[in-house]
Amino acid sequence: MKKVLALILSAAMILSMAACGNDNNEPAGSNSTGSANGTESWTPEHDITVRVPKAAGDTMDTITRLVTKSFTEKYGTNVLINNLTGANGAVAAADLMDYDPDPCEMMAAGVVLFTLAPLFSEDVTMNLDDWKFVCGLTAEDFVLVANANTGITDLDSLVEYGQANRLLVGTQASGGAIHMLATALLGECGVEWEAVTSDSSGKDILACANGTVPVAIATTSACTQYIQEGSVVPVLTFGTEEYTGYEGFTVPTAQSEGYDIVWRSLNYIITRSEVDDAIIDQMYETISEYCQSEEFLSACETASIEPYICDGDECYELVSSAKAMCDEMYAKYYQ
Repeated sequence: MKKVLALILSAAMILSMAACGNDNNEPAGSNSTGSANGTESWTPEHDITVRVPKAAGDTMDTITRLVTKSFTEKYGTNVLINNLTGANGAVAAADLMDYDPDPCEMMAAGVVLFTLAPLFSEDVTMNLDDWKFVCGLTAEDFVLVANANTGITDLDSLVEYGQANRLLVGTQASGGAIHMLATALLGECGVEWEAVTSDSSGKDILACANGTVPVAIATTSACTQYIQEGSVVPVLTFGTEEYTGYEGFTVPTAQSEGYDIVWRSLNYIITRSEVDDAIIDQMYETISEYCQSEEFLSACETASIEPYICDGDECYELVSSAKAMCDEMYAKYYQ
C-alpha cells in the first residue's frame, strides 16, 4: 500500500512540474489569465513597441499611432513608436527579428516589404512564413492617368499613342511599385516606353498635368485634384473593381482589360510568426473595436487618412497575391 501511495504521489508531482513548465513556455510579453467562459485572455505585461519604417509625420506613422492607441485605451499600456527607416522596411524587420518572439514587439510595413524589396535588393530576404499579420492600416488603389491633350482616354488609345509616339511615363526608378506597374502593363500590351523618374508620385502627376509626360501612375487620391481640373483623365485602375470615385468617370480595371495586374498600397501591422493565433485574434479585436470609435474616426478625418482595418488573413491574401504578380513580372521583364 505504501508503494502504491508513493507511486501516486510521484505521478502527481511529475504532472504538476509539467504544468509549470508549460506556463514558462509562453512567449515573452504574454500574461494569460483564465476568463469566466474558460478561454484564455491576453494582457501585455510590458510596454508595446511598434517599429515604423517611415519618418514621423508620414501617413504610415500617423495611422500606426492612431490605431495602436487602442492598446493604451484597453490595457493602459504605453505604446512606443520607433521610427526605423531604410530598405523599404527591411531595417525595421531586422530589428524586430533580433528580439525573442513577443506579442508586444511589432512593426508597421507596406506591401513592398515582401514583394519588391527582396527582388531588387540582394541584402533583403523576407519570408512570409516568418511573420503573422495583425491588421491592415490603410489601402488604396493605383490609377493610370493621361494628359487631357493627348487624346488618350482608354487602354486602346494608349496603345495607339505609344505605337505612333515616343511614350514617356512619369514613374519611380526601377525597383519601385509604379515602375513595376508600368513595366508590367505596357510590356503585356507590347508598347515601348521610357521612364521619366522622380522621387514622388505627386511630382509624376504634376508632370503629366503640365504635359511634360503624357502618362503617369499614382494612387487614386493623388490624382483627384487634376482629374477635377480636367488636366488629366483616368485610363484604368490596378484594383480589383472598377473605380467610381471620380465624378463623370467609371474607371475600368487592368483585369477587365485582360491583364491580371493588381496592386494596392496596403499598409499593415505584423509580428513574429511564433506569437499565438489566439493572441493575434485578441489584438485584432481590440484594434477593430477602438477603430469604430468617434475618437479614432475623428482623428483620421483630421489627418485626411482613410483607414482600412482588415484582419490578418485578408492582409496575408493581399500581400501574397501581390508577391506572386511581382515574381512573375520580375522574371519576365527584369531578368
